[in-house]
Amino acid sequence: MAIRIEQVDAGSEAEALGLAPGDELLSVDDNELNDTLDYDFYTDSSSFHLKARVADGIREWEVQRPQRGPFGCGFKTYLGDAKHSCSNHCMFCFIDQLPPGMRESLYFKDDDERLSFLFGNYITMTNMQDHEIDRIIKMHISPINISVHTTNPQLRVRMLANKRGGEVLKYLPRLVEGGIAVNCQLVLCRGINDGEELRRTLGDLLELMGKKNIRLIVNRVDKSMLGTVCLTIDDVMDAAGLPLAGIVPEDPHVTLAASFGQSLLRYSPNCKAAKASRRIARRIQGFHEPIALR
Repeated sequence: MAIRIEQVDAGSEAEALGLAPGDELLSVDDNELNDTLDYDFYTDSSSFHLKARVADGIREWEVQRPQRGPFGCGFKTYLGDAKHSCSNHCMFCFIDQLPPGMRESLYFKDDDERLSFLFGNYITMTNMQDHEIDRIIKMHISPINISVHTTNPQLRVRMLANKRGGEVLKYLPRLVEGGIAVNCQLVLCRGINDGEELRRTLGDLLELMGKKNIRLIVNRVDKSMLGTVCLTIDDVMDAAGLPLAGIVPEDPHVTLAASFGQSLLRYSPNCKAAKASRRIARRIQGFHEPIALR
C-alpha cells in the first residue's frame, strides 16, 4: 500500500528531501502507510526511516528532525484515501429512509473507524479485519464509537442484514482490553432487540466495561406523549431492567445552550432540563429528591 502526495509544503522537511507531488510514500520504519493516520503517527518522530516511490524509482532516507511536528506532505483527502462505506442493510437505517432529491453526499453511508475517531461517527465493525483492530490498539485511537444494537450474534446478523454482524462482536473485548475507550449505542426496535434482548445486551456491555451500580436516566421526555405513541417510563424501566435515577424533560434550552457552546446549567440554570439534571445529581449523591416529571 502507499499514499500519493498531492502537495509539498514550501520550506518543509519533505521538500528538503526532494519529495514532490505524484510521489508515493510507502513506509516509515517498515510500517506500511495506508492513510493519513499512518502518516501522522509514524512521521511524528525525531528520527525515522522513510521509503518512497519517486519518479526515478524507489528511494530511502534516514530522516533526522530537530523537532517533532508536521512533515510537510499534503494528500488528496484528509484521510489520504476514500472513506470506508457501509456494507450493512440495517432494518432501521435512517439513510435508506431519506426522501429523494437531496444532495448526493447525504446518501453516502460511511462505516469508517477513522471517522469514528476524528468526528465521532458510529461504526458497526462489519467491514473490519483483525489487522485494523490491531492498528487501533497500537496507535491508541481512542475513543471509538460503536453501534452495537445487540450482543446476540444471531440477532445482530438479522438486524444489520450482514453475515459478519455477530462475528465481529469478538472485537469489543479486544478493544477494551487494549485500553481503548468504547462508546456504544443501541437503536431499539420494538419486539426485536428490546425486553429480554435489551437486558442481555446491557448486562453484557456493563460486564465488559466493568461497571457496577448502574442506573437509568430517561432523556428528552415529552409528558404529553407518554402512554400514547411513546413508551411509558415504567415500560422503559422494565425493558432496561435498571433502577431509575431520573427523568430529563424535552427542553429547547438544551439545543440553544449547545449552539452557543455553553453548558446548560450556565446558559439557562432555571430551565426544566437544568433543574432535572441538578435533581439527578443530588439523587446520585444520596440526597432525597423527587423523580416526578415537572
